[in-house]
Amino acid sequence: MSRTKYLSYALVAALLIGIVYIGMGYFKAVKTQNDLKSQNETALHLLGLVPKPAADLEQRLAAAQHDNAAAKASILPAKSDTTRIITDILSAGDSAGVKVLPLTTDQWRTTGVNGQNYRVLDINITVEGELAQVKNFIELLYGSSFNTVAIGGFNFSRMAPPSTAIQGEVQVTVFTLPEVAGVSP
Repeated sequence: MSRTKYLSYALVAALLIGIVYIGMGYFKAVKTQNDLKSQNETALHLLGLVPKPAADLEQRLAAAQHDNAAAKASILPAKSDTTRIITDILSAGDSAGVKVLPLTTDQWRTTGVNGQNYRVLDINITVEGELAQVKNFIELLYGSSFNTVAIGGFNFSRMAPPSTAIQGEVQVTVFTLPEVAGVSP
């Protein structure tokens, strides 16, 4: 009998250990479930604090895109008008009192700047006049109807004495909006 008694005690002990082990796993799972429930409730509460998008969001986006396009168009001319650019250069020369000869030997090209493509025209301008007049001419170029004039370089020299005038070349680049939907400049 003692052997069956020991086996009975061992079986009861094994059952108790199994029940305790299973019970601990159950309580651990319940605690994890409660923690997840709490986190879920906190997340739902925080999501409830996020404001709903405005009802007119699509219209506001369309208006903002329209305003952005209008602002770009006011800064960058949409049309690549070589004649108008040359006329502006000649007018700036007349206003400054210098002799100018704008030469464009290259066609319009497309170039990328900061991930955006622009139509570009390079112009070499021969300028002759007094230093103050030439300085005024360059300032007038920046203030021309094309707000996106960049001076790539210049080279001036003094004319033969007794003249105090200077002459030289100015390399100008004009940027315009990129070509849109196959419309040529």
